[in-house]
Amino acid sequence: MVQNLSKRFVDEQDMRVDALESLIRHMDVHIIGHGLRVSRETLIKDYMFPDFLMFCFCKGTASVSHNGRTAELSPGSFYMYKPFEVYTGELTCEPPFVFSYVYFNIYPYSARIDFERNAYQAGDEVFARDWYRLAGASLEELCSSVGAGLIGCRTMLEQAVKNIITHVLFDRLNYFPQAECSFIGVKQAALIDQTFACAEKHLSEPISIDKTAKE
Repeated sequence: MVQNLSKRFVDEQDMRVDALESLIRHMDVHIIGHGLRVSRETLIKDYMFPDFLMFCFCKGTASVSHNGRTAELSPGSFYMYKPFEVYTGELTCEPPFVFSYVYFNIYPYSARIDFERNAYQAGDEVFARDWYRLAGASLEELCSSVGAGLIGCRTMLEQAVKNIITHVLFDRLNYFPQAECSFIGVKQAALIDQTFACAEKHLSEPISIDKTAKE
């Protein structure tokens, strides 16, 4: 007689639904740019990005400073810039340096706000954990010119980025609980997304608060 052993592998207790699951389930990642880049620049002062940029150092060493803090980067280091934060980057070795990168945005807007609000509260220490060195290395193939020609590369890259985003928040919640953490409620998130959708729809029209409130 054939035995059904599935019950041996079913959790005895359901894992509780939490704010992280709700956020990630409704989050989409949009890749704006990606690649493997070689640069000979030794110093860039006061720069920023309006969206998210994550990268993995492949060759060289550098320091990235922002808001009174400095992160030292070496081969294998993973880092992710916070949108609109002002940075200064300085090469601490002989050029060139090589890095793989993914430039992306998060939708809907409420999910972007939630991630940005919580991911960076613990500082750059989150990205120094060993897991991110492995995650960054896994992006190299997808960011290379070889990876660009592979079927499903973009989808794989989006899922890889989403996995890293999830891990950032997971680490933030479990290993850096001393930093303040807060997630947008369901009703507030719906209002934020509706407002942005309405603004995009009527971007070329004069702004009317009354009309926006009614929609």
